Order: sequence, then structure tokens, then C-alpha cells
Amino acid sequence: MSSRIAEAFDAIVTGVTPHGTFVRVLKPAVEGLLAQGQQGADVGDRLRAKRISTDVQRGYIDFARTERGWPLAGYPVIVKMSCASE
Repeated sequence: MSSRIAEAFDAIVTGVTPHGTFVRVLKPAVEGLLAQGQQGADVGDRLRAKRISTDVQRGYIDFARTERGWPLAGYPVIVKMSCASE
């Protein structure tokens, strides 16, 4: 991944903690911190993430959000619904 700076990837938000928001890139299968653009991101959200830095010694990969959502071919679509009471 260290040679792929500024490349954008399809990613899914896997965790939101006080320490940061984490995303998993599907291809290649890696996980890292969403260091920029994490506002409003929630677990399960799909987004495009650009790799902005890698620290090989510490095993850290940082991403920045580039777009919200993307087609997730081959995976089930999760729809959030709410019911309004009458």
C-alpha cells in the first residue's frame, strides 16, 4: 500500500470510536483510520477513500473521504427505514 498514495478505494466504515473512524478497503483488503472527512460517517456507510499516508513501522494507514456511497456489486444492500406512527 505504501506505493499507492492518493489512490482512491471503495471502503466501508467498520468502527466509530472517540479515537477515530475506521474503514475497511475491499481490494486490497486493508483497514485504516479515516483521518479526514469522518464527520457524519457511521458504521456500515459506504464511501470512497483516498490513501493519504502510511506508517509501515507502526502498521498505520490513513485515508481521506473523497465521495459518499458507491455501488456494492455482489453484496446485499442494507436499507435503513423508519416507521411513522399515526
